[in-house]
Amino acid sequence: MVSKPSLDSAGADVANVRVCAVVVTYNRKALLRECLRSLESQTRRPDAILVVDNCSTDGTDAMLAEEFGHLSPLRMRTNTGGAGGFHEGMKKAYEQGFEWIWVMDDDVEAVPGALASLLEFQTLSEFIHPRRVSDKGEPFPWEGVLDPTSGGKKAFPADVSFENGRTWIPVNYGCFEGALIHRRVVELIGFPDKRFFIMGDDQIYGFQASRYTNVIYVDRVCFRRKLAFSAEMTENKSYLTFRNRFL
Repeated sequence: MVSKPSLDSAGADVANVRVCAVVVTYNRKALLRECLRSLESQTRRPDAILVVDNCSTDGTDAMLAEEFGHLSPLRMRTNTGGAGGFHEGMKKAYEQGFEWIWVMDDDVEAVPGALASLLEFQTLSEFIHPRRVSDKGEPFPWEGVLDPTSGGKKAFPADVSFENGRTWIPVNYGCFEGALIHRRVVELIGFPDKRFFIMGDDQIYGFQASRYTNVIYVDRVCFRRKLAFSAEMTENKSYLTFRNRFL
């Protein structure tokens, strides 16, 4: 079992660790291009960028070959959803020995100092979440508590802790929009559950991790979501929402 890291202070060395960014994409090559450019513009660049292409049909593979030929994408044979993509991407990064795995979807854009900011908290946690803003530049509140007895429901107090001066807070769930995860977490709980396909895989992964490390949310805006949040429930989304609660 891994020991919990000290909670005394942040500010660790951000240079002497190896980080692999894992980006999962499906049929959004324009957004993927912007995401990858933001990663390559980091003040502290990731040591590797792994794109997991969920069998896109919009020319993503050609765009990657033409514009990012120095990368080595992992192309899936079928669309395995976000859960399957993160499972395979994190597995490959782990097998290649990276200390930290930085996970994200293709529809987010990292600010230039994102990775450097998150690594400053590595003495506090092995599962670190950044703040995000919406497509309109508005803060995206995410502080909350997951109640596992309620089918995965979370209570959000609108980031009240940051409003009251906290620089980081513990949470008991996860989000794969920019989370920085240490390999020891993977050693303990494995890879994300492919069965979720989409929705809930990151939430429960963070909940599992909270048994072994201080899963934290930090007051550093590191990402902008490029797509507006939609509450529309399609037939497929409704099915997965309820099915995944049982998983």
